[in-house]
Amino acid sequence: MRRSPSPTDRRALQVTLTDQGRDVVDRAVAAGVEVQQRMLAPLPAGKRHQLEGLLRELLAAVASPNETGARTLEA
Repeated sequence: MRRSPSPTDRRALQVTLTDQGRDVVDRAVAAGVEVQQRMLAPLPAGKRHQLEGLLRELLAAVASPNETGARTLEA
């Protein structure tokens, strides 16, 4: 990770990944995908698609704030 002064705001720092940091992130993402694939492998394709749909629904619900600004799931 590299920290440098912001060119537009003297109070802020810009944080960027170094090449080494990008390599670490790439390896971590690949490892995470591998674990997910192993966990889901026993499920039939239909069940995997059903789970994917439910997870997308859950993600959409928590990504959208309600009228009070809270991010909650509604029954």
